Amino acid sequence: EGKEEEDEEEKEEEEVEEVDIQNHLKNQPFFAFSRIYSGTIKVGQRVNVLGPRYSPLYPEEHRTEIEIKELYLLMGRDIIPVDEVPAGNIFGIGGLSHVVYKTATISSTPFAPVFSVMHFSAAPIIRIAIEPRDASHLPNLIFGLQLLNLNDPSVVVSTQESGEQIILTAGEVHAERCLKDLEELYARVPLIVSPPLVSFRETIVPDKESAEGNDKKKIAHAYTSDKTCRFSMQAVPMPEPIVSYIAKNERYLKKCIKGDLDADHPQRVRVFEGLKEVFTKCGWEEEYKNLWALGPGHYGPNLLINDVKEYNSSTIFRSVHDRYLLNKPAQPVPSSLTKEERKQDKTGAKAYARELLRFCHRFNNRIIAGFQQASKEGPLCNEPLYGVCFKFSKISNVFIKSKIREAMKNKHDDVEGDDEQIVQYDNQSVGTIGGQVLAAMNACCKNSFDLCNRRLVEAFYYCELIVSEKGIGPACKVLKARRANILAQDIEHGTGQYVIKCHLPIAESFGFSDDLRNETHGASRANIMFSHWGILDIDPFFKPTTEDELEEFGSEDLWEQYNIAKKYVNEVRERKGLMVEKLLVTDGDKNRNLSKKK
Repeated sequence: EGKEEEDEEEKEEEEVEEVDIQNHLKNQPFFAFSRIYSGTIKVGQRVNVLGPRYSPLYPEEHRTEIEIKELYLLMGRDIIPVDEVPAGNIFGIGGLSHVVYKTATISSTPFAPVFSVMHFSAAPIIRIAIEPRDASHLPNLIFGLQLLNLNDPSVVVSTQESGEQIILTAGEVHAERCLKDLEELYARVPLIVSPPLVSFRETIVPDKESAEGNDKKKIAHAYTSDKTCRFSMQAVPMPEPIVSYIAKNERYLKKCIKGDLDADHPQRVRVFEGLKEVFTKCGWEEEYKNLWALGPGHYGPNLLINDVKEYNSSTIFRSVHDRYLLNKPAQPVPSSLTKEERKQDKTGAKAYARELLRFCHRFNNRIIAGFQQASKEGPLCNEPLYGVCFKFSKISNVFIKSKIREAMKNKHDDVEGDDEQIVQYDNQSVGTIGGQVLAAMNACCKNSFDLCNRRLVEAFYYCELIVSEKGIGPACKVLKARRANILAQDIEHGTGQYVIKCHLPIAESFGFSDDLRNETHGASRANIMFSHWGILDIDPFFKPTTEDELEEFGSEDLWEQYNIAKKYVNEVRERKGLMVEKLLVTDGDKNRNLSKKK
């Protein structure tokens, strides 16, 4: 009985501690870092907190009216409470943590324009998976992540489908600071932190035949699970100017798709006109006319081109583009052949083509969803695609063909209209066939991708090193070991120091500052920021076979040790639980008991 009472008391103490932690986190003081541009803000004043998506045309949306209760002057380490703050000052506002997410605009009138959302040059690219050491502390961790996401404008917090908690940071130092704040200030629980996870992209490059002008179309095919419908598609690499333009204007395209920009907004027109101009400069006028969708997310740097004859595709992108830029209405669904047209169609070819167009219109959204899914998770290691254009060339349907042959054989004369058709789908069959179309489209995109030369795309930092004359050699040694591309090396006149500018792969940047400091004995410093995405021009599936290749690269086992692309692909696949081609036992003789006499 005494032991049971002690155990109950310990449980009560643990519950009290958890409740105290939650109350402490909820009462954690947060100050909104603010600057006043006009007027004077006072304690007790009623103001409007306007969100980033607020529009004066809809004053009731994304707007909250509150009373200012706390004002502070930020004087270095000291925080001084004040009653009012005039224009031109940087100050803190308390009590806004429940109404402000990341950024907001405060105004005394609801008809004021809002400031645009802050954009940072350092994009969150490094992912870290975290979990509490004690599973019972998971609610505290989730609440702490909410506070971290509220306090740090550069961090992104997400939860995977498996329930794994992920934070995205701008760099290694930023990640260390976020984890320290999370463990000591916000969540206050011991954490298990995974190694940094770097994002990659998947792309394709032209082969030697296409570079020499002997381009052969590599068309892939995919069937639905019931073998009635077949898709044909070709994957080609996109020109770099088009990829760069879409990636640069991704946030504006996202606003256009989501409807955040008005129909007559100049930014919307500028984005689409610039997109048409860059397509024209690259000689892709026909591809622009037949542009079906962007992906992933309807605004990513991948294209789906409609090469199906006589099919006017209808998508979110096309509807937004045509309606607001070209003032074209949406394309209606084509009707079946009339009675007179069917009498003239003796072979049934016209009826088959018309029913295929109707099939495409009916399952248009499922086709787009399959492309979006394929561009979001590529076949190499389930990373997003980058700079890949899919040309949807042909579709055939055995079910429609059999129905038309049966109608021609029985000499059916159907009435014009939507009520009586050769091919009819009920709600249940539409749902079943739609799922099969989505899966077949996804498989067709991945099959066409696998027919090309596949490459990984890695992220790069722009790095500036400031070193002394004696530290140039050791600094270049560290950069060379991490596959850095040195752009320039200049001397700062009057200081005796050298500035080295380079592009550093983010996957090789972990521990870079420590190695640089050790090699140069502290006589160097580095400034790092996110630069761009670049292709890792190494085939992850290359194996030396000819005599020249074996002489240059060595045997297959030796080459796999130096194949960085294959190493990255296997690491990502292992982390995601995908299949990896890996020999568990390399030599059977090493596994026997050598002490036993044979």
